[in-house]
Amino acid sequence: MNKTVLAFRSATESDLPRLIALLNDDAIAARRETQADDEGNAYANAFQAITDDSNNDLIVAEENGEVIGFLQTTLIPGLGRK
Repeated sequence: MNKTVLAFRSATESDLPRLIALLNDDAIAARRETQADDEGNAYANAFQAITDDSNNDLIVAEENGEVIGFLQTTLIPGLGRK
């Protein structure tokens, strides 16, 4: 039996083309995303804004060295449960 081992790490800018491809492969996201080279580098700008903000983390999941998924976590300060 083959054992699947997933590795998780912070995303790097070199992951961006794969992250965009994954967005386009998602049935819901594909309706609002484009793989075309966007004017203004919207994806690169968004990536930079996420990684520059200490309240955000962009994590990729790798299987056998290939990025197969990603997620973004955002810390939202609140009053409840201080």
